[in-house]
Amino acid sequence: MTRMVMRKHLPFERPPFTLTIMKIAILSVGTELTTGQILNRNAQWLSQQLYKLGLETTHHVVIPDDKNLIINQLTHLSASCEIIFLTGGLGPTSDDFTREVVSDFIKKPLVWDENSWLHLQKQLQLRGLQPRELQDRKSTRLNSSHIPL
Repeated sequence: MTRMVMRKHLPFERPPFTLTIMKIAILSVGTELTTGQILNRNAQWLSQQLYKLGLETTHHVVIPDDKNLIINQLTHLSASCEIIFLTGGLGPTSDDFTREVVSDFIKKPLVWDENSWLHLQKQLQLRGLQPRELQDRKSTRLNSSHIPL
């Protein structure tokens, strides 16, 4: 199904039509988002980029760092959306467990990515920093994914 979409009031370019209609969700994880400590700029940027490609985001969901809420939202959104972008919860602190929850949810193991770890160490060294405890967690990924360096 193709539909024409013309919106001249947006400050960025968009193709004059969408090629397919699909439901796209952005699930943002982070207590810092739900408490208002920071703005959800990731969801804004993703929605703008998708819109430029002729795709519209149908769901924006923001939840705190809570394993059960992540699973509940992934279950709900996967039942109603074709694509889910998940942001947040990927840092080196103990409450950043999103990658582990997603791994369990889709039943795919996390694997160590040595190139990612070496890249992270190099970036820290350039800033005169040393890796902190738990920072190596940033170098694990789903077996079926790729970390662009």
